[in-house]
Amino acid sequence: MAKKKKRLNRRGKQVLSLLFTILVIILLIGGYVGIRLFEKYSPTKEHMDTEEYFADFFEDVSSDQVYVYLNDEPIGLKVLSLDGHVYLPREYVVENFNCRFYRDLASNSIQYTLADDILTYQTDGTTCTSLNGATTELSYIPVHSGTDFEGVSELYIDIDLVQEHADFDYRFYENPNRLFLYTNYEEKTYAKLTKNTAIRYRGGIKSPVIYDGSKGEEVEVLADLEDWVEVRTADGFFGYVSSKHVGDRYQETHESHEFVEDQAPSYISLGTKVNLVFQSIGGSAYNGEMLEEDLPSNAKVNVISPTWFSLSDSKGNFTSFANKDYVNTAHKMGLQVWALIDDFDSSVDKFTLFSVAENRANLIDNLMSSATAYGFDGINLDFEHIQVAEAEHYLQFIRELSMACEEHNLVLSIDNYTPQPYNEYYNRYEQGFWIDYSIIMGYDEYYAGSETAGPVASIGYVEEGIKNTVAVVDPAKVINAMPFYTRVWRETKASDGSITVSSKAVAMDDAADFLNRNGCPIAWDESTGMYYGSFEESSNVTVKVWLENEGTIEAKMKLYQQYGIAGVGGWRLGLENTATWGVINRMLP
Repeated sequence: MAKKKKRLNRRGKQVLSLLFTILVIILLIGGYVGIRLFEKYSPTKEHMDTEEYFADFFEDVSSDQVYVYLNDEPIGLKVLSLDGHVYLPREYVVENFNCRFYRDLASNSIQYTLADDILTYQTDGTTCTSLNGATTELSYIPVHSGTDFEGVSELYIDIDLVQEHADFDYRFYENPNRLFLYTNYEEKTYAKLTKNTAIRYRGGIKSPVIYDGSKGEEVEVLADLEDWVEVRTADGFFGYVSSKHVGDRYQETHESHEFVEDQAPSYISLGTKVNLVFQSIGGSAYNGEMLEEDLPSNAKVNVISPTWFSLSDSKGNFTSFANKDYVNTAHKMGLQVWALIDDFDSSVDKFTLFSVAENRANLIDNLMSSATAYGFDGINLDFEHIQVAEAEHYLQFIRELSMACEEHNLVLSIDNYTPQPYNEYYNRYEQGFWIDYSIIMGYDEYYAGSETAGPVASIGYVEEGIKNTVAVVDPAKVINAMPFYTRVWRETKASDGSITVSSKAVAMDDAADFLNRNGCPIAWDESTGMYYGSFEESSNVTVKVWLENEGTIEAKMKLYQQYGIAGVGGWRLGLENTATWGVINRMLP
């Protein structure tokens, strides 16, 4: 009996051992499952490396540089962060904020032109020099030298100095260095976090944390998803936060810094509508008596612009046909004289002329000396062949000439082609800041070099020129110059079917007489706002004429009235018909 009991005890221990083993296995499995469930459903606390996060938005930006955003979008721009100051590349400043930060090539300094002064900032120095030679010592370096991403030499300007003259706002943060530039301030949606919470790289609890948000912190709401909200923090972290931790939405517009635009130079106005005519002068012998003979008695012109000066070298010299008797007679006739200077001599190196301060100064001094000697009232710049590389130096010349003209009480006007994408670099907006009158050459829509025949100045072309000019220049400064000439086009067809186009510019009456002699009727073309005629001159030559006359001038004068501009002009005296002046007199108050 005892032996049997002993056998049962041994069996019970085996059962208990088995049960214990099973229990341990169950606990291990449960623990494993619990851990896996915890790992699956619990949020990760892993933080993403900040450098890695920002680098994801940029290409080819090393960790020692600055990550730059424009209106919260990443841009590939190299800026400098030195000694607590941020520096923007001059090229970027000029293209996007203010083109008056001019780089003087000889001294490699930055010059900033005000209405009555030119401030010069020495590169890698702490001085600012005024036009009168006075020097101010600064507590910081305003301009640093460096290179851009491609290793090209560049100057970098202190961002606070730029902001004194440009309407933008910025924020700068360190670790890593990142710069946020703002040029628009539209209304955005914001909310506040309702508790301390993680902002994650992606929408999901397993996505790494990129930012630890604090209760009450304001974030910009970009999108509401199902369980997550896409947000951006004030210092530029873009990520996702659980929707239950985001408060009520509200709209807000962040205002820019208090920006005061540079004071514009005072400008001279005739005080009445401008009725200008250009006159082509072939020599200095042309005097006042000739002017009286050539200017029609019914032309109520108040400004005449003779083609007197032409650039002759890159040192600032020019040829001259100026005549003092001409000026004296014009004044007796009640006319102002705006002496024209052109750049038609292709041998002149205009880059050297305009990029060298000494050459610009010499040209200005020569113009001022001529104004004193001959007594004319203004200067008209007819520089039609400026190239892209010369443009910023030409603008600096305009600024400096403007200051000289104001000192000598001279009207400064500039002739420009109608605005087109290919000539935007002339920068009519910047010109308009410095000059008294901006003259649109509202002609040469089709010109001597055109490959097809067409009108000199269709009504649509003229209106587009005026509209695009007044969009960037005060209409009180805008003059639209009209063509007093017509082109007679000939289309010659070769035996192989190809067509060669040629043309000749002729006076209004000459064009009309030519059509009459050839029995060619003309008809009004509403689409061009011009009279059109065509005939077969021979078996292989077709003549086409879009005639300019008093009717087309009247159509263009209506645009002058519609856009309320400063006045009109005509190229050139002697090509108009008699009736033209009657139309201009009637429609120009």
